[in-house]
Amino acid sequence: MPKVKSAERTLRLLEAIAHHSKGLSFSDIQQILNTPKSSTFSLIQELVENDYLSFNDNAKKYVAGSNFIKLAANFIGSGDLVQELKILTNELSIRVRTTSHAGILDGTEVIYLARSEHFENYSLMKQIGGRLPANCTAIGKMLLSQYSDEMIRELYREVPWRMLTANSKKNVDELLEELRIFRAQGYSTEYQEASESSNCIAMPIIQNGKMIASFSCTFSTDEIASIEIDDVVETMRSCKQEIESRLELLL
Repeated sequence: MPKVKSAERTLRLLEAIAHHSKGLSFSDIQQILNTPKSSTFSLIQELVENDYLSFNDNAKKYVAGSNFIKLAANFIGSGDLVQELKILTNELSIRVRTTSHAGILDGTEVIYLARSEHFENYSLMKQIGGRLPANCTAIGKMLLSQYSDEMIRELYREVPWRMLTANSKKNVDELLEELRIFRAQGYSTEYQEASESSNCIAMPIIQNGKMIASFSCTFSTDEIASIEIDDVVETMRSCKQEIESRLELLL
């Protein structure tokens, strides 16, 4: 089937905006689309007029408009998987008495689809649909662990390495060394790598032999020294079995 160029360009532009939360300049967009100035301008204006793009006058960049944000929020809030992840994080938060998250992998980033707070919140992720570097989070590292070392090296070959704190893994070799441990034990950890005030334990959600998502518990630095990790892991395994059983009936 022949491609509809205008539709393809629109999708590419919206995908680019979704991956650049601080926005893109006109020249950035033109370079991404590889289109003439006139065509780029017409497409941008159409999206601005329909509130799918908005122009930040101070930064001189285009960012997601209100309709784009609403569309993304409606998608994130629907679907069996997302609803089950909401149930999971809420139940886990009550059982472990801490903040819980769940997310999926998109390239080298985690997209957070569910979150439940409990008491004080030490989480860096404040918004559903938000993203963080996978190599800095327990959820992200758990999801990356399903791939071979060679696949992970390829994944990061042309992606700038990101660190959120001084404790973040410094390169792909450090990440791979840790992932080998996580594969063997069935859960992942992250100590002050995404935020200096928080630490996480994550576990995978498996369906049909494939890791489709991951969920985590977040603890403050003071808490992590006093908790019984084995007890937390056991509770998480119980929640994991429950959601996987329910998903078998839904997906």
